[in-house]
Amino acid sequence: MTTTRDRTRCSDELRDVLTGLRADPPRLAPRWFYDDLGSALYEAITRLPEYYPTRAELELLRVHGAEIAARLPRGARLVELGSGSAEKASLLLAPMAAPESYRPVDVSAAALAETVRAARARFPALDVRPHRASFADARAFGALLDELAGDAPLVLYFSGSTLGNFERAAAAAWMRELAQHVPAGTRFLLGLDLVKAERRLVDAYDDGTGVTAAFNRNALAHLNRRFGADFAPARWRHEAVWNAERQRIEMWLRTDAPQVVHVGDERLVFDAGDGIHTESSHKWTRAAVERLIEGSPWRLDGWWTDPRGDFAEALLVR
Repeated sequence: MTTTRDRTRCSDELRDVLTGLRADPPRLAPRWFYDDLGSALYEAITRLPEYYPTRAELELLRVHGAEIAARLPRGARLVELGSGSAEKASLLLAPMAAPESYRPVDVSAAALAETVRAARARFPALDVRPHRASFADARAFGALLDELAGDAPLVLYFSGSTLGNFERAAAAAWMRELAQHVPAGTRFLLGLDLVKAERRLVDAYDDGTGVTAAFNRNALAHLNRRFGADFAPARWRHEAVWNAERQRIEMWLRTDAPQVVHVGDERLVFDAGDGIHTESSHKWTRAAVERLIEGSPWRLDGWWTDPRGDFAEALLVR
């Protein structure tokens, strides 16, 4: 049964989508990658030879997980944002001192189900409770954080360099907003992809087998399913480019021929060569992270990298 709340949410989401698609250049929020199919495609991306971030973060946690866990409070509640799978969280939970519970948060029901299955198999005595939610809107996500704060010390874990999908100013605002919903002493472990050679960065987002291209196009298919739009995803070409000035990878969908697309009641006209900006993936340095939290309630309390220096975990304290 569709409720008034469901209809209102759909209307708000459609308004946001249309605002982005009417912009110059048109854009879509990365959240539209992640329905169940998109989450499965992303998991496939993490196993590609070109896509180093997942392997680098896992190696970092294998090498430094115990050291990181030693900096976390005993009896903590671990909340993982955009969990995807329990593989990384397990490398933190295993050395943590008597974790109170594990709370994975994801927009995909299928991804959450797999996360819960894996976590309960690995830690049968641990309280594992999933939460299906988007964390992109910090104010809306704050209501869940208010609930999760509870009596146990709180540890947030934002893995996979997803923070890089935010514009720098938006990331800073998001961090400040989250701080309003968590108690003093909350730890926040941030996964961060570091600046490196352009070729490696571009290859990571434009693999030779086309999995990332399918992931990118799935955003359009998701809009078709969610709003009854009539995008023809196969007519859009995947592009990944490095923007050196902004230190970010940009993903685009570009049309080589004119197209007319209907989304809701809107008629959108695209000319040959027009693109839709679907994702920015900002890359980081330690100095950039320090600038990010400057003037906020967060302070940097720890910094670890994998042996190659590709990826970092930054530990913040509220």
